[in-house]
Amino acid sequence: MRLSAKVGAIELAGDVVRLAVVKTGGRLPAVLELHQSRAVYAEPEQRDEALAAAVRDVLGRTKTRPAVYVLCASSQDGVVRAITVPFRGKSRVAAAVQFELEPYLAFPIEDLIVDFSTIRELDGQTQVLALGMRREALEKQLAALGAAGADADAINVDAAGLTALWVNRRKSLSGLSAVLHAREDRSVLALLYGKRVAFFHHLAVPAALLQENPTAAARDVQNALRAFAIAWKGDEEITELAVTGAEPFEEEKGLFQERLRMPVRYEHLMAGLKGAPAALRKARSEALGDDEGFSADADAAADATRNGQWAAVVGAAACAGGGGYYFNFRKGQLRRPGHIKETIRRGVFSIVLAAILLGGLLGYSIVDYGANQAELERIGDEMWETFVEAFPNSAHARSGRPKDVGGATVHEFMQKEKGNLDASARSVIPSLFSRPTLLDILNEIGEKMPDARVTITSLRINPKPEITIEGIVKNQEGFNRAFERLKESTLFTVDDEPERRMKENQDTFSIKARF
Repeated sequence: MRLSAKVGAIELAGDVVRLAVVKTGGRLPAVLELHQSRAVYAEPEQRDEALAAAVRDVLGRTKTRPAVYVLCASSQDGVVRAITVPFRGKSRVAAAVQFELEPYLAFPIEDLIVDFSTIRELDGQTQVLALGMRREALEKQLAALGAAGADADAINVDAAGLTALWVNRRKSLSGLSAVLHAREDRSVLALLYGKRVAFFHHLAVPAALLQENPTAAARDVQNALRAFAIAWKGDEEITELAVTGAEPFEEEKGLFQERLRMPVRYEHLMAGLKGAPAALRKARSEALGDDEGFSADADAAADATRNGQWAAVVGAAACAGGGGYYFNFRKGQLRRPGHIKETIRRGVFSIVLAAILLGGLLGYSIVDYGANQAELERIGDEMWETFVEAFPNSAHARSGRPKDVGGATVHEFMQKEKGNLDASARSVIPSLFSRPTLLDILNEIGEKMPDARVTITSLRINPKPEITIEGIVKNQEGFNRAFERLKESTLFTVDDEPERRMKENQDTFSIKARF
């Protein structure tokens, strides 16, 4: 299920920060904006601040305000295993994945944030792709965003975004498929069973190696394909390879294919995306002479490597709108803090500021005038800095510091903002904070009610703990199967039968589900 939304994704690739804003809802996303910045520093200890500055730079150039932001993490910082769970049922499988994954690890599983996707169910068992991301690596990237005053609503991986863009160009896939996503410093080999990811394999094959030494690159890819074929339980075979993110010369293409011993197709994931050429041209004009990562033409074969580096972050954004593979790593110890904590924090700020003001006025009566002037100015500066930190989105904070004495006007601003927060807090329904995230809801509905069976036209999350799903029935049997699967969901409960009616010669439905 794909919903129309503006989604932003940020990728921190070494010292380079990339940001893409896309509009989802179609089979492929429309690219609205692309921005890149590089962290510049002289000493290693300066890197964190330089990276935060680069994040602030790309965010400052973004004109579109996305509904959500996604962190596009490197799947190289993860552990990938295809494992078999000896039973069926999503909730039971989810509970068993970490237990089944742990024996394969050489370090504590607590160091990972784990999620999975189902490959297939076979003989009463479930084959799943388990992906564990190193928590420390994700924490460092979230810290860089936090230092820039930003945050991520979700965390997905580059391999998922790249593969989603490749799969969504195809109406159907059957059997086993293989696609090599070449990147600047490495490659990701994605193996698929139908449209489901069966494995991600990381290779030390940068995009340049396909041009410089295609025989060596083909050898590494061939070894990975053989290892997968040995582990795969089934008669299906991989008969060709797709390559994205690289476009070698014809001679090198021939050498690569000859060594691999199977047909090879080269594809450009940014080609054909609405808005991509204009976004790339604008991004290049912003680069101020730094051409790395930019090309004016999304369809130019010669620029496949440079343009291909944008595909991961564009694909990660598209996945958040229901257009691909959604791995949720913003959970456990990395779960985003609730709004109640933020409300309390800001309330404490107001109390502290009131105490600062009171202390300043008391001191005014017992020290000489000159010292008081300096002290009042210091208090005013401190109050303003704290106010801006506590309420960065306030209109008063954006309009600049007022001319006042000792922060008296700032204190009035603070009281007003605190009153707004108190009123907002009173209207909050506590159950909101125990609900699954929007991306979790989209992922669950997309899995239970796929596009092949129904077309979702509306999804409303009501103040009371329920959602309303509306759409069009494509065929009766498919709808019945989708509805039965929805009733098996572990996120919400469906008690009532769907409402059905004919509207503009279309068979429509409305389903209410409770959290």
